[in-house]
Amino acid sequence: MAHRYTIRPGSLGVKLGSDGLFPMSACKTIQQLYKNRSSPDVVREALEFSPRDPKHRLNAITAGWQELKYTQSSFLIGAGITVDPQPLPVQGRLLPSPTITFGDSQLAPQA
Repeated sequence: MAHRYTIRPGSLGVKLGSDGLFPMSACKTIQQLYKNRSSPDVVREALEFSPRDPKHRLNAITAGWQELKYTQSSFLIGAGITVDPQPLPVQGRLLPSPTITFGDSQLAPQA
């Protein structure tokens, strides 16, 4: 509380130098790295790279898990954070398509 700032136990911090540790809640960014919208080419490339089918998307995420090396991250290990490499199964459902009304016309899109 040296600077009239209370640090909650378990807070994440930013390490600066060999002995400077500041709580993230006290830090401010001075510059945003990317302010503009992505160009249509970048968006198209990202959409082409990303699998559309959920099963293929899950396979791509699972295959890329080793590249992320979360289990070897000294930051996560030091913070006591673990990340389970197995996807979390969730129950989903397909919602009915909404009816679109435009003027006096209605359109019920087909799935």
